[in-house]
Amino acid sequence: MTIPTHTPPDYLDPKVAADITASINILLKRDYLLQTEVDPLMSNTDQWDALTPDQQASWLTYQSNLNAVDSRNPALVTWPTKPEV
Repeated sequence: MTIPTHTPPDYLDPKVAADITASINILLKRDYLLQTEVDPLMSNTDQWDALTPDQQASWLTYQSNLNAVDSRNPALVTWPTKPEV
């Protein structure tokens, strides 16, 4: 499964289209990571309960950091590191 991307409409000014596309692609990547990495683990009680409290805290921090990703300035986005399972 690949991270989805946005294609802007042709009628937009190229600079505006590039800025909008970069911001939207950040949000799409963030949502993809939440849906494919975080949600499956946290919603599976057997897997979640098998983690140590420190591991659970790491995953909760990762989730929080993903949710905090700011798409307003794509050049400054720092992606959090996925914790070990």
